[in-house]
Amino acid sequence: MEKFQELLQHSKDKLEIAEQVVMQTFPMTKDPKLLMNASDNMFLSMTYGMGALLHFEAKNQRIEGFEDKFEDKTNAFEKHCMPRYGIKPEYITVMRSLKDIIVEHHKSSMVFSKNEQLVICGEDYKIRKLGYEEIKRYLYYAGSFHTAMSQIIMNEMHKAEESKEEQKSENGKKGPNIIQKLFMNKRL
Repeated sequence: MEKFQELLQHSKDKLEIAEQVVMQTFPMTKDPKLLMNASDNMFLSMTYGMGALLHFEAKNQRIEGFEDKFEDKTNAFEKHCMPRYGIKPEYITVMRSLKDIIVEHHKSSMVFSKNEQLVICGEDYKIRKLGYEEIKRYLYYAGSFHTAMSQIIMNEMHKAEESKEEQKSENGKKGPNIIQKLFMNKRL
């Protein structure tokens, strides 16, 4: 399995975990701490999907290498992939929002639950509330993004296969090559 295929599979796996948490587990338990778990998994799903397309493009020599850091991947994605495939900028906005939530949570001095929301208190006493409706919106974008990355890669792979088939059929129309002529002469 190639790197882009592995990353696409990881993206799908993380998305499925986030969907399970958001659509089934949270509504039953109402535990706001689960919203962070969903945020982590959606962020990972989206970054794996972005990485899959970047690795696919690098494999096909459409972009040069890139460092495996969020900002480097995001910049390469915005510069090369978004214009080429018409990818919506909202996806990058959502990824950055999820990343900010995760960073704020890790740096927070205090986190608590109130009214089915997760309240994150920052170092500068800035308060960030994370609720179920916001997470459901992020889940929509994460799922849509995964689908878009999968379709782009599949379409590009299909185009490459069609191109190879056309080349084969064109080569076949030119007549026998030198090796084929030698074998034909020996048979006569």
